[in-house]
Amino acid sequence: MRPLICVALALGCGGTPPPDPAVPPVTLPLPIAVLAGREIMVLPIGLIAADDSLDWDAWFTDRAGTRRATDSLIADALTERAPEVPWVLPARLQQLAARNPTIVTDPYRMPGAVLRDERLEAVPDPLRAQLRTLAAFTSARFALVPAALYYEPTPAGDGRAHLVIVVADVRLGSITFRTIASGDGEDPWAALKTALAALTPIDL
Repeated sequence: MRPLICVALALGCGGTPPPDPAVPPVTLPLPIAVLAGREIMVLPIGLIAADDSLDWDAWFTDRAGTRRATDSLIADALTERAPEVPWVLPARLQQLAARNPTIVTDPYRMPGAVLRDERLEAVPDPLRAQLRTLAAFTSARFALVPAALYYEPTPAGDGRAHLVIVVADVRLGSITFRTIASGDGEDPWAALKTALAALTPIDL
């Protein structure tokens, strides 16, 4: 495994390494039928990293811009492919935090990346307390946390996105759903879009 280039990092590059690119993980689709009709908070992406052998450094020069673009693609996929869920997206959460700065932590400063650790069965503090406080300003009981996004090379020479998604019960602090959505593409955005399509399949 070659070194990882950290782009947006909450707690360092530790934790479980990405899967072997030759054996892509199976993506468990979001349980949309269970989430439908419930307000679900969507946190900003916690961590973005890329294997340096991809030579994608230029894509990640603007770290804040890369993070915002990633959040935008996730938001588009959720709202367009799962419109039956009333998603409370990062931009709205940031507005709520800005209106209540002494009470609510800015979602872009929350350590969502900690949830990339697959050994966790519950949301640790301070994230648990931060989510619960933020949820008090919405009708949401659950939060969808894009904990981490890893890019690795594929045997075919493209890049593969591995997006770690966690759904947490904010009231209980429990982790109710976890998956790694994977997808290939010739650039980071194409790979991420493929991963998001696997996360939110459309059944006609």
